[in-house]
Amino acid sequence: MPPRSEADRRAAIALAALRERGDVRGLAASLAREHGGSPDVWSRAVNAARRFADPT
Repeated sequence: MPPRSEADRRAAIALAALRERGDVRGLAASLAREHGGSPDVWSRAVNAARRFADPT
């Protein structure tokens, strides 16, 4: 199995957070504080996770 990209890793973390905490305001900023990186990068990860969780 090929190694996952950082974007994939962040999306997986964001998806787990969405499932655990719900789609709460400030989730990307919270993930940025917890895991490092910019809130913008985490915002993209949260959006990718949302698409994965609800692909309609």
